[in-house]
Amino acid sequence: MSKDIRLLAKDERPLAKALWKEAFQDSDAFINWYFDHKILQGNSLCMFEGGELLSIVHMIPYAVRIQGRPVNSAFIAGVATSEKRRGEGLMRTMLSESLALLKTRGTAITHLYPFSHKFYEKFGWAAYSCVSRQTVTAASRLRGADVIETMNADELSPMYNRMMKDFDGYVIRGKREWEWRLGELKSDGGRCAVLIRDDRACAYMLYYATKEKADIIETVYEDEEDIGALLAYILSQGHGRAEYYIPSEGINSAKHGMARIVDAKALLLELDAQDLVLNYDIVDDFAVWNNTQNDCKQRMSVSELVCLVHCGKNKQNPALARFFAPRKTCIFEAY
Repeated sequence: MSKDIRLLAKDERPLAKALWKEAFQDSDAFINWYFDHKILQGNSLCMFEGGELLSIVHMIPYAVRIQGRPVNSAFIAGVATSEKRRGEGLMRTMLSESLALLKTRGTAITHLYPFSHKFYEKFGWAAYSCVSRQTVTAASRLRGADVIETMNADELSPMYNRMMKDFDGYVIRGKREWEWRLGELKSDGGRCAVLIRDDRACAYMLYYATKEKADIIETVYEDEEDIGALLAYILSQGHGRAEYYIPSEGINSAKHGMARIVDAKALLLELDAQDLVLNYDIVDDFAVWNNTQNDCKQRMSVSELVCLVHCGKNKQNPALARFFAPRKTCIFEAY
């Protein structure tokens, strides 16, 4: 039976919700909220066979700061294949078709947070941000500081923007993006703790909590004392431990967010770095339209290009930093 790859129709959304539930076991409240708000019509590519939904890729529009400027991206999210059809290579086809679709729409780069970095590395994605992950069972309060809880984006946004001014690779949040971030948090019972020091909101943590642990999904701060004070508050609510992460470039850091070049020429043009293709041939075995054949003596894979674009780094040739400034990277969005 032939397979049909096409965009998800509105009346097929219950099938997509069921596949999401099977793949990720999220709560119905979260799935319903996510589909009502972030799954925009025309942004979900599906593979059907005989009316059965086999595989799906959702594409969420975001603007990401790259080299100090906003660049339109699509976050690959909710990537799933029916359990009984896994192992057939269907997702390879779906990712290829998704990249081709994004290229026709003028999207030059895509981002994601993976279930497995190795899986996506096979298809040209590369980790461009790293984090330090920590688990604590105790923390010290900060004298003269208070903690409140709020879901007011107007209070959180200035703290986010102050921290991110020193980073690259993050989601530029406007009204819609803050509604998404806090809406998905609230849909699943999440909370937000804000540190008030010297009558000023200076740090916050977004988190989900059970009696056993607090899972902190976003930590925004000005100095590390802020982190300890927020952890002390969260642990005082009766959670056995708290798990959190912060951006890091140290030797013990772990891979975090990934990016993939969709259209190399278009991205380099947008970043005023089109001269790079005069010196390097781009190599892409998956999205083959990115391959250049200018008979250059030097070659660069699309995964190497991701690290150069986002971080200004190339292990083989540090001199390539002349095309892009070195950047520290940070991203909290996962889907």
